[in-house]
Amino acid sequence: MTITWSEAEHIMDAMAMMYVRCVYSNTKVIPDVNTVQNIVRHTFLDFCNNNGIEEVEDPDEIVSVEYGNDDVDETNYDPYIGGDVYETDPLDDWL
Repeated sequence: MTITWSEAEHIMDAMAMMYVRCVYSNTKVIPDVNTVQNIVRHTFLDFCNNNGIEEVEDPDEIVSVEYGNDDVDETNYDPYIGGDVYETDPLDDWL
């Protein structure tokens, strides 16, 4: 089974939150970041192995699919004002 990068991040965030809460509730000390990352990394790998997750989608591939076409219409763009400028007839301002 394959899961998305977003799903993997949600799972690891939940694991990190639960680990920190458990450690803090027992010791009143917040564990350091490196410890949390190491515990979560190993726990996530165990979770994947136990649940048949064989692959996590590469986030770079997801970005290239979602944002592959960066074709923006810059016909009226003026870099000096940072936006689009449209020519108007002065009479339009009075109507």
